[in-house]
Amino acid sequence: MKNRGFTLIELIVTMAIVAIVATLAVPSYLTFIQNNRLAAQSNALITSLNIARSESVKRLASTALNPNPRVTVCASSNGTACSNANQWELGWIVFVDLNADGVVNPGTGACLATEDCILQVAGLLQGGNTLRSSGFANLFNVQYNTRGALSSAGTFTLCDKRGVTNARAINLNLTGRASQRTAVSCP
Repeated sequence: MKNRGFTLIELIVTMAIVAIVATLAVPSYLTFIQNNRLAAQSNALITSLNIARSESVKRLASTALNPNPRVTVCASSNGTACSNANQWELGWIVFVDLNADGVVNPGTGACLATEDCILQVAGLLQGGNTLRSSGFANLFNVQYNTRGALSSAGTFTLCDKRGVTNARAINLNLTGRASQRTAVSCP
């Protein structure tokens, strides 16, 4: 009867090859994860900004009830109120801001045409990434008017632990349009 199987030497050589391949693959895999995390997080912010912009234009029809409605995107650590800190990595909310004060005024929760209404909530960014705003008149929120425009342009900078090498910048111009580019610095 002939024995089948691996010899000890064949097993050790196979395990050594697997260890070498794993050692080479893990750093590339981690970089892949970090890059995809940055892309997903910047896309999430751009999506929120686009929701706010399109909702603000949609609100033009309801200006008879309120002559100055805004849609606000603000930093929020709890998902229900704006925070007065330039720490967007803790999360943000998109809401209809009827009196344009940058504060979510409590209402019935039914999103009536006569009350503020939270449209979207984004939670804490994963991976220890930072997201900061600069250049805006108010660093804690961005407000779109009924034309989808902003009162001041600015930039959001998204960074991970690798620093400026892989950082992303999301620019908002006065027309409210968002665009991405490579960041030149990290907070």
